[in-house]
Amino acid sequence: LLGADDFPADLAAEYGYVNRVLPEGELDNFVDSFARRIAGFDKVAVAGTKALIDASTSIPDEEFGSALSAYFQTVGRPVNEHRVRRLFEHGLQKPDGVELDLGKQVAESNRN
Repeated sequence: LLGADDFPADLAAEYGYVNRVLPEGELDNFVDSFARRIAGFDKVAVAGTKALIDASTSIPDEEFGSALSAYFQTVGRPVNEHRVRRLFEHGLQKPDGVELDLGKQVAESNRN
């Protein structure tokens, strides 16, 4: 979170952030097969599994507001204004903007 950087696939796997890494040429077939397999499962079992994961990984509703408030308090500080402005000028929140390489762009905005 603090580094604001993306991880290459092999490092993400090493850290345990992902459970497998596939070569780009194998991704489409893997995803298609995986989606078809899940689609064949019992719908109640799928819904139950999703609910269990949501319950164990989501931020409790009572904490969401304070987390969002802390974020906006930090981003909205005058000392960060030029950084945020630069990120928006370079396409923040746009599909082809800085978010494609956000870690590098955040570091760059901190240097300027």
